[in-house]
Amino acid sequence: TLRIELSPLPGESGDGFALDDTAWALLPERKKEKVLLVSNDNLYLEGALLPDANLTVDKLRPAGWAAGKEAGYDVVVFDGFTPPEAPHAAAIYFQPRGPGSPVKARGETSRPYVTEVENDHPITRWLALGDVNFDKADVLIPQSGDVVLARSARDPLAIAGKRTGRK
Repeated sequence: TLRIELSPLPGESGDGFALDDTAWALLPERKKEKVLLVSNDNLYLEGALLPDANLTVDKLRPAGWAAGKEAGYDVVVFDGFTPPEAPHAAAIYFQPRGPGSPVKARGETSRPYVTEVENDHPITRWLALGDVNFDKADVLIPQSGDVVLARSARDPLAIAGKRTGRK
């Protein structure tokens, strides 16, 4: 519960309407999000996920992945691994490859820099990508209904979308 109360400064009189000087709000309970990271080892990605107090992160190596492993998780993060079938949970893919990839690439670009960010999207709203350095990145091909989250010049580097009804 949040309570805010207005009071006059010392030496000043109130506004005469004391009933509207107090406001109440019920704040929702913050739920810890359960994240399953499927990765061989990526210290940068793990370093971004692990310190967040609102996340519970479990790690699984790609060799241990099987359909159904996503049960009980809010999101699955795939790092350099793409399962043959999409999980039954929201998923984030870093460098997806193969027939199960939710997005296709039209090649690779060396040392791209982020020139545009979709700041109104929930994923990128609070991200600052101006100082992010890449050795290389896939140039992605968005599908109809996808949102390009980040570009390097005209090349899409990050995409958000739905596949088979899942984010």
